[in-house]
Amino acid sequence: MMMSNQDRLRINVGCGKTPTAGWRNFDNSPSLLISRYPYLRLAVQKLKVLTHDQTEYLEFLNRNSIEWANGAKQIPVSTASADVIYSSHMLEHLDRNEARRFLKEAYRCLKPNGILRIVVPDLELAVKDYLQNSDADSFVARLKLAHQKPAALSERIKGWIVGWRDHRWMYDGQSLRKLLFEIGFSRVEVLEAGCSLIAEPGD
Repeated sequence: MMMSNQDRLRINVGCGKTPTAGWRNFDNSPSLLISRYPYLRLAVQKLKVLTHDQTEYLEFLNRNSIEWANGAKQIPVSTASADVIYSSHMLEHLDRNEARRFLKEAYRCLKPNGILRIVVPDLELAVKDYLQNSDADSFVARLKLAHQKPAALSERIKGWIVGWRDHRWMYDGQSLRKLLFEIGFSRVEVLEAGCSLIAEPGD
């Protein structure tokens, strides 16, 4: 007997602005915590340190059923309960130890035949573009391995509210594949961008 979508536990970790309909969606942005408290949300808006888009993001979070969780510490589901875990453009924002903890936690949560889909920027592609174009500034900016130091208090407050967007590590297909094998995954496939082994990826 086949399970319906309602019977499957499918999880999006680090969903940000793109929660998946019909799935459990988790994020650990400070904005998510702020969005849950009307008075705190109003206070942040009165500070006027956020752009219009960032303020809209707070409202978006408030309207959607996104749950707070730090995937590098704990995904709040039972062991061997998840059919699918998906994380897009989150892993590169974790340092090496955090990334290992997240992948171990994902491994714990997945059923024996569950699927983990990880989407990250491709370091190999960035290097190939650099070697072809010889544009060092563009290459370094593309890696996002550092952010500009905030000069003003308002910028530091904004960073705390919406989070810093710099990358802590970069991967190519082979390095991520190696890491997943080290965690304990037995089958790892590197796919082109936009490809997935997940049937019915969202409602």
